[in-house]
Amino acid sequence: MRHLGAVAVFILVSLPTLYGQNIIYEKQPMICSNWLSDRESMELSYLKGLQLGYETAWDDFVMFSKDQGEDVDTELPAGWTNLLVPAPEQTWEDYRPAVHAFCSQPEHSSTSVASEVITTIDDISGKERPRITPDEREHLLWDVTCHDWDNKIDPMFFFGYRDGQIVNWLTLLQASKQAPFKDQLDSWAQSVMEIQFKVPSLLTQWEALKTFCHQTQNQRVTFPFAVRASAELLRGENKHADELLNSFYCRALPEQWINGTRINGEACLDVIVAVTDSPFDKPFGYAVSVMNRSDKTIVIDWPQLSLVYTDQNRNQTLPAKDPTVVINKIEKRAKLAAALAAFGTYLSSTAPTTAVIHGPEGTSTISIYPSASLASSAAQVSAQQAAAPHEELASTMSEIALRKTTLPPGSSTPIAMVFFDKPKVKSFQLQMSIPDVPLISIDLSKKE
Repeated sequence: MRHLGAVAVFILVSLPTLYGQNIIYEKQPMICSNWLSDRESMELSYLKGLQLGYETAWDDFVMFSKDQGEDVDTELPAGWTNLLVPAPEQTWEDYRPAVHAFCSQPEHSSTSVASEVITTIDDISGKERPRITPDEREHLLWDVTCHDWDNKIDPMFFFGYRDGQIVNWLTLLQASKQAPFKDQLDSWAQSVMEIQFKVPSLLTQWEALKTFCHQTQNQRVTFPFAVRASAELLRGENKHADELLNSFYCRALPEQWINGTRINGEACLDVIVAVTDSPFDKPFGYAVSVMNRSDKTIVIDWPQLSLVYTDQNRNQTLPAKDPTVVINKIEKRAKLAAALAAFGTYLSSTAPTTAVIHGPEGTSTISIYPSASLASSAAQVSAQQAAAPHEELASTMSEIALRKTTLPPGSSTPIAMVFFDKPKVKSFQLQMSIPDVPLISIDLSKKE
């Protein structure tokens, strides 16, 4: 373990025979003849990308190890965390001249740059360097974003980023050849590299990455996420890319309470959706308002909404209900209530009234029948009274139900109702899918 640098150098020299092209889709890490440049900044850019790539792969390895029940950040030697990281008191400017001098020698033209970088760091800073902590690695992973394109990102940085990951995975795979989880690690490494770099060519991905990072909505996206997203978009895996980027595009709004009513919301690329409980017990639904603060016109409609939850470890979706169908059912209930009320009233109104008459000839009982017009009038009044609540509800729902609406920039909808079947669980999210806007997901879980 203490001689990890030597192990890594052996691995890098032996790359073509270790894993073939399964994990390396085009060629082995950059060699000296391709790295050398008369521009110092180009060489430095590769070295910085090399570090970010190595630490990104290490972060993925930490996730893998946690699935295996291990804490590699504390259990493995410090050298595993800082193999391609400058010592605390130094920068890449301190190492570049030595690497450049090495690579300038003709006999080293085909040597891997990464292998010499490892050797140079060990020679200048020693092998016993401080462990890279999770917080330090987290800071590094978030340090470079698409916003930094003009001053931190160039093709050499991108190639170094890829090579840093190759170094990490092949070092780990070689060192764990006897480990019980070796096959799982191999599969994990292959999968991680495929997600990021299984593309027609690195140059194609570089162009896709450049286009991606120059889009306004992607300025906050960190470089590791941008690389993965650009590869997925190249492969046509747009849904995966959207899910990956959602946390950069969307933010939950603070929960608000107004007169005892809870309001939740989320903002995604300047489109804001606010949700609150319906003031009506039936039909079940939510009151929704959409605000378009973007510079594009959007179209919203009830089919874009759904309730999503997990039941018995299975994802379930309750789509929004057609408001016309919901309102028609309310109107049918109004007609049924009216018919039943009219029928009952008519029966009672047409029933004869019994009168007892006392006279000289004795006592007699007679039946007095109301007029047909009186019975009909009574039935009509009763029908109207029974139907009125349902008709009022249907009318109200028809006025406030969410239907297809165009929202120009700077506009918003009034509060509108969206109807669902009532979920049988307490934890669920309302999701809204608007064209050209990331998937909006709002937690509506019932608080105890």
